[in-house]
Amino acid sequence: MHMIVYMSEYNGPDDAISADLKNIEATAKVNNYRHNITGVLFHFDRKFLQVIEGAEDNLRALMEKISLDPRHHNIDYLVDTPVEFRGFEKWNMDTLNLNNPAEFNVDNMRSLTKNFEENLLPRSDALIYFYRKLLGA
Repeated sequence: MHMIVYMSEYNGPDDAISADLKNIEATAKVNNYRHNITGVLFHFDRKFLQVIEGAEDNLRALMEKISLDPRHHNIDYLVDTPVEFRGFEKWNMDTLNLNNPAEFNVDNMRSLTKNFEENLLPRSDALIYFYRKLLGA
């Protein structure tokens, strides 16, 4: 099992981001299910932060596709590491729009933080690092 966390910036026009996110999520749910990849995609302003997990070969193939996607640029790897087990086995590439108060709520953040603390990294404070990096703090 392997995990990659990366950030990127949106390339498209502001009025297209919602449609692009819906398309990305729909495509990812189908393709990632086929390749046994799970994770979550955060969106804030024009930034993406994505956590993906699965077999390393499958993640490398996915990252190759992502690097060629014209909808974003400036891909920056934050984490690229083996993990003992999945942290997001129930998350089939769900998206969280942190600009949307309905999605950026206590229940979603608690669930995400609990998954992270229990399953992904021995240093749970790393999740705060991801949030801060995404939010530009």
